[in-house]
Amino acid sequence: MEGSDFEPYRVLITRDENGDWEADCTCPYEWGGWCKHIVATALAYLRDPKTIEEHPRLDVLLASMEAEELRALICTLAERNLDWTIEIEAEIARRQRI
Repeated sequence: MEGSDFEPYRVLITRDENGDWEADCTCPYEWGGWCKHIVATALAYLRDPKTIEEHPRLDVLLASMEAEELRALICTLAERNLDWTIEIEAEIARRQRI
């Protein structure tokens, strides 16, 4: 679902095996509960599921890739976004300390 901003906020809604919903939005809303973007997306889905663009979960998309393909993908994406490089380096360092 897209709003009127130049770059629309992205909404992610998932349902677990129990049917419970989890949601996240890229908007700056910080006052607890779901923002209006999540509510609007959930309502649109309940009214007419075909109006919502669905994507497979990331783990499903990555499952068929070989290790070398995954490394190449991560490197390509990190080259486009310095913040990702920093986050990946920090996560690797954190995992090595555990």
